[in-house]
Amino acid sequence: MSWLAIFPNYHIHYGIAQFYDNEPFLSYLAVPVIWMAAVII
Repeated sequence: MSWLAIFPNYHIHYGIAQFYDNEPFLSYLAVPVIWMAAVII
């Protein structure tokens, strides 16, 4: 189910999970930021 990686909810979920585990999480937030920018434009 790697096709789920194109959706921002997937990345937000794993970004929050990484945040709670004190792991680097900013790379997971790149896709949601790109989606937000695309929607605004």
